[in-house]
Amino acid sequence: MTPGSQQQRGGGCFSYGCLIALTIIIVMGGGVGYYLVHQVKRAVLEYSSEYAPAITPVPVVPEVSESARTKVQRIREALEAKSAFETEFSAEEVNAAIQQTDWRDKISVSLDGDRVRGAFSFPISAVGEWPAAKLLLGGAVSRKLNGAFAGGIQLVDGKVSISLSELTLNGHRLEDMAQGHASKWLSGAVNASEGDEGEGARETGTLRLIRRFEIRDSRLFIAVGPGR
Repeated sequence: MTPGSQQQRGGGCFSYGCLIALTIIIVMGGGVGYYLVHQVKRAVLEYSSEYAPAITPVPVVPEVSESARTKVQRIREALEAKSAFETEFSAEEVNAAIQQTDWRDKISVSLDGDRVRGAFSFPISAVGEWPAAKLLLGGAVSRKLNGAFAGGIQLVDGKVSISLSELTLNGHRLEDMAQGHASKWLSGAVNASEGDEGEGARETGTLRLIRRFEIRDSRLFIAVGPGR
């Protein structure tokens, strides 16, 4: 066999062995991808529902509703003016404030010592605009995430930190590791929604103007404006 014929038979990687190996990798990759998509869909179907349970609003008298409205407005004005303002909310006022938003039929809460408890129900699509998720899950993105939660909320250096101690989805109580991941995701989502993620967050984020956000003695304490 001449060197020329050996070079011709070698013909580069795609002539023999490498082509077969590449084909195997593609087939295996496709199989793994299908398996992962299938597992994600199965998890979505298991932890979500087609139906949304009725979230019973906490009864609120008109005086409490007006008090919550006034406090929220004062907080907004103080944030816009970068002026100081301090206030506190009872559990009834917190729910009254929620009922004045688009979340009124999606969540209800109670304040328990230094923790917040609540029930929620909202469509998966409300979590965020994920084109890839819509492509993979199809109509499943309209399913409802129904559950309950308990945990604490802290505000440190203009960053929200959510720590879930309980999280139930569609009747399934999530394990500690899953609760930890959910806590990190929620914290990041809140901070990102307020422009408080990434470089320059302390100079541009809204949360940096909140000096205190604390749940204590079953009440919510908020202080905004320049630090003292």
